[in-house]
Order: sequence, then structure tokens, then C-alpha cells
Amino acid sequence: DALPICQASERSSPKLSAVMKWTILISLLIISAESRDLFRRDADPHESRHIGDVYKKLTVTDFRGLVLITLSQSLQKCDLDEISKQVEPVTSLAQACSNGARHADCAKPIGTLFLDRICAIPELGSKYEWSTECCAKSDPERHTCFKEHKDLPHDALGPYKPPTADAICATYKEDKEKVLSEYIHADRKST
Repeated sequence: DALPICQASERSSPKLSAVMKWTILISLLIISAESRDLFRRDADPHESRHIGDVYKKLTVTDFRGLVLITLSQSLQKCDLDEISKQVEPVTSLAQACSNGARHADCAKPIGTLFLDRICAIPELGSKYEWSTECCAKSDPERHTCFKEHKDLPHDALGPYKPPTADAICATYKEDKEKVLSEYIHADRKST
């Protein structure tokens, strides 16, 4: 069940690194394709998308990646553990909505739903002093407020220290999804 390129790590570490980078990059591009214009689509009244509709078009892993990307971009100061706590409840809601649940959140545009979830995080105000102001607004002003505060200076986030190829392979053998989640989180919070 081990990743073939990980088994070859002793022989070709530079090659492994290149293969892993391409694999992760391609996965990231596929997953982020759905998140790229997520809020812009919701601003168009003729193309309002709901969480259940998006969930039906993706695999569970890809949907979790979409949620991780969206939250990482909006909550750049939060670490992966904090972001991960939000991924599963959103995924469970999406699954229920795609199966016809009559939850009030199922009828909301997906961009609004994500901002509602972000604003419901109890410790949000301690990391983002502007969040109280943004969360008090209604959409689309709330989205605009978050967008204005989204990009932090790279030095505010601290330098990213990528793990070694051997560490990536060891982690991959234990938890495949964790490797991709760590990379997506690190990459998306800096964009």
C-alpha cells in the first residue's frame, strides 16, 4: 500500500522530490479549480451555488480539499489543526444537503455558508481584530470586507519549512490525506 515513489526514496531523492512536487501540484490544481471563483459565482444571482450541488460534483476527498483551501485562504493565521476542525462539520453538512436534507444552511449560497461558518468560530476575534466588523455585515459587503483583509504580508506568516522527502514518505505511509492537507494549507494560506 506504500507509494511507489516513496519506496524508491533511498535511490533517487531528487527525482522523488520532483515527482512529489508534480503530484501535489496537479492535485492542488484540480481541487482549487472549484474554489477559484467560488465567491464570484455566488455574487451572480443567476448562478447561485449551494453546498449540496458542489458536493455532488466532487469526491469526498476533493470536497474536503475545497473546504480546506477556502478556509486556509480566509484564515491565514490559523494552523492546520484549527482549520481541520472546521472541515468535517462542513463536509457532513454538504453530504446531508446533497441527500435532500432540509437544513436552513442547505439553501444558502456556498460563499455565504463559508463566511457564516468562519464567523461562528469562537476564537476568531482574538486572531483577527477586524473579524467582528466584517462578521457584523451582510453579504455581499461581508465578503468584500473579508477579501480586503485576506492577504497578510508573507513575513507575518513566518517562513514555510518544507519537510524532507523521507518525512513526506513516512507520513504518506501513515496518512495519505494528511500529506496533501499539509501542503494545501501551507500553499493556500500564502496566496
